[in-house]
Amino acid sequence: YGINKAVILSPSDSLLDYELVDNFSPSHPLDSTIHFKITPELLGSLERRSVHMQTQNIYSKDSLNNLSVRSDTINFFGVPDKVYNLDDFTRFPTMEEVMREYVAEVQVRKKNDQYYFKAYNKPFQSFFDSNPLVLLDGIPLQNINTIIGYNPLKIKSISILNSRYIMGPNIWWDGVVSFKTYSGDAEGTELEASEQFLDYIGLERERLFYSPDYSTNNNKRIPDFRNLLYWEPTVILEAQEAKEISFYTSDIKGKYIIKIEGWTSNGQFIQAEETFEVK
Repeated sequence: YGINKAVILSPSDSLLDYELVDNFSPSHPLDSTIHFKITPELLGSLERRSVHMQTQNIYSKDSLNNLSVRSDTINFFGVPDKVYNLDDFTRFPTMEEVMREYVAEVQVRKKNDQYYFKAYNKPFQSFFDSNPLVLLDGIPLQNINTIIGYNPLKIKSISILNSRYIMGPNIWWDGVVSFKTYSGDAEGTELEASEQFLDYIGLERERLFYSPDYSTNNNKRIPDFRNLLYWEPTVILEAQEAKEISFYTSDIKGKYIIKIEGWTSNGQFIQAEETFEVK
């Protein structure tokens, strides 16, 4: 969701270059803008709505700009075989000690100052011969020394997949070891020469519709000039099911329209409209 980073990983001797396809269309329609003209009949209404909008921005600005908090918490490799939440254990000063003392499903090996991981192969009850896929907040690490030298106090959890993970016809890893930090952004990690970050625009976060609650006396003295009183984009009803929706009116007197649109289970479009008046 939102603007994020995509990590491109390639072999150190690769001559490949990457170009990210633009999120937006490079072509634009011809200018067919109709000349805008405010009629005398609309002038008064537009001026009032402008005042109402400015008042809402002054008194309810923080509530109007709330966005839903969404994050992808599911590992792409599925459900891990083991998860270590490090807050449940006594903290060690180095990641090497953490891995050797707690994580029985991963062996730590060292040769000529270079560290290696060997994940447990659960189906065959033995250890793999090659390094597993090692991730730090989703970033693949080719050099195990990077995670061994990382501050263990920044690590929140370690997830282990103790079987071969296959992605596509030609790519597989002998197990997966996924480290997650408290910050979630691999703080302090430097990319290797074969890795690069690309800015990537994901899905937009959902804006939460502001509808004040006047069941208490907390907000009754704050001006409320909402023209749109209630909006709900997703209401799912079963057959013959009734659902009650409640909301509070604003300080603006006048006639309001209730408009309902939707689709039936067989794809038929339905709509209904009603009005009520606030005096």
